[in-house]
Amino acid sequence: GGSFDNNSADGYGGSMHMGGAVYIKDSTAKFNNVVFKSNRCKLDGAAIYAYEAEVSIENCTFDGHETDRDIFNVEYSSFDVSGSTFINNKGYDLFDLNYSSLIINSSEFKSNDLYNIINTSYNNTVGVANSNFTGNDACMIDAASYGLNEGSYYRDCAFIENTHKDRYSELYGDPCGSFVGNFANMVFYDCEFGNSNFKRANNLSIRYTDLSADEAVLGATVIFEDGTEETIGYKFF
Repeated sequence: GGSFDNNSADGYGGSMHMGGAVYIKDSTAKFNNVVFKSNRCKLDGAAIYAYEAEVSIENCTFDGHETDRDIFNVEYSSFDVSGSTFINNKGYDLFDLNYSSLIINSSEFKSNDLYNIINTSYNNTVGVANSNFTGNDACMIDAASYGLNEGSYYRDCAFIENTHKDRYSELYGDPCGSFVGNFANMVFYDCEFGNSNFKRANNLSIRYTDLSADEAVLGATVIFEDGTEETIGYKFF
């Protein structure tokens, strides 16, 4: 139990300016039934900054964080999340991953105002299951060319009424949608999509019971229930 409320890491020079609530390095940390609320920092990790760490988060709430960078910065670390809620957070990325693993189960992501829920730069494994993403103004995941390792997945997740930032129009000339990048190593199993789209998602594999050629995504390889595959274009949901 417990809480981290209104903490900040705003200094420069000799002061720490990463990890607004918690800074973890070369260690193991477990948080259970903890509330993180309205923490902030100048740079990375308004809630948690983890470097070469093993972090477990169970039944926690992360509410109202604000930063110009990332809410969670995870480098060379493993990060396991279950039964947790992420709501009303504002910044660049909720999770920024480098050479790390992020496993999320049975969690809720709602009304966050971000560039990305998950950003993957180099050699990361992402696994998300039984989780809901609702009413976020953010890209769900932005995957760099070498950002995702084989075996990454979304399973039994729902993506409902998510929007994207106008800034993507400035960067790419058109709205990018909910999933951006190279998804050669990502598979979606039995997920639900409502008013979310995959524009600019490349090499995406989907295993979805009701998906048809009329419910398509850009450059996607769709794996149907009978094992057949089809590469199709895209459509807004």
